[in-house]
Amino acid sequence: DGGGAQSNGDSSSAVVALPPHLAPYAPGSDDSKAACRTMLPDIAWRSISLGLFEAFYSHSLYDIHCPELRYTTEINRLRKEADRLSQLKKGGSAAAATMSALAAAAAAAG
Repeated sequence: DGGGAQSNGDSSSAVVALPPHLAPYAPGSDDSKAACRTMLPDIAWRSISLGLFEAFYSHSLYDIHCPELRYTTEINRLRKEADRLSQLKKGGSAAAATMSALAAAAAAAG
């Protein structure tokens, strides 16, 4: 066979045969499970499953996606809201104008 990919005819469930020297590191293998269990104290296994542990450590840093634009947008929105609330707290003409605008918006909404 040559050790290539094995398949049951369904391309979405193709199984790749590992070389014998990598078999102990295959996620889900008995050897892998035994090795993982030695990496944390017994008390930790009460809070984390073996599947989660294997999944977490089988990914690389490149598998993590940080939605920077979404975070930046939300941070800017929260800063504007904090500035608005700070202005209202201080009072003065800027706060009065903001309160007038909020009152008008509330009246228009019904």
